[in-house]
Amino acid sequence: MLAVRRAPATVTAALASAAVAAAPLACADPQVMPDKEQQVVTATGWIVNVLTTNEIIDHIDNLAGASNSWQARVTLTSEARITGQGNSPIQDAQLETGYFVGCRTDSSPGVELGGGIGGTAGGVGGGGWGSAFGYGDLQGSLGGSIRVLLKPGGLTQIPLDRINFREKSAISEVTNVNIEADGCGGQVKIQSYATVKIRTDRGNNTQVIYGEPKDL
Repeated sequence: MLAVRRAPATVTAALASAAVAAAPLACADPQVMPDKEQQVVTATGWIVNVLTTNEIIDHIDNLAGASNSWQARVTLTSEARITGQGNSPIQDAQLETGYFVGCRTDSSPGVELGGGIGGTAGGVGGGGWGSAFGYGDLQGSLGGSIRVLLKPGGLTQIPLDRINFREKSAISEVTNVNIEADGCGGQVKIQSYATVKIRTDRGNNTQVIYGEPKDL
């Protein structure tokens, strides 16, 4: 009688497991974030509206394949509108667009900008106007990519674009800017923001609008 040799079942199972392991991980669909709008009437009578629209956070697999590294490409439009009949002329105005990044860490000493006009991301939130705010001569897009080196602490603020304007409105459009966060032992979160600052003869006014927090 002819004997028939059968392959062990474990071999088939091993091959199936290898096929599943070899399949690439699917990236999440780009996340469309809700629009935001905020209005403030200043002490000098100006009506200042700030809006964020068209925000998309596109999570992608980290190119380095590191377990402690997160990466996404972000798109965001922010707009400032100044209306009303203020009792003190506007001397200068500024619109800034960016993101907060954090994961129970402090990444402020470790920010790298790429694909932009150079400079650093330090000095945000200084105490003057224009270059005196700590912004130097940075204008337009600050970088096509942002890499944050995370260290034990809290979070960092990453400006992506700044516009100085004298007219009554300004629009900032950021498209497909790469944000990468390295060295975090837990999940990284990001949150968009837009800041409008105006200066008159009588003083300054600053307002900030925030997007929804999102895992990077």
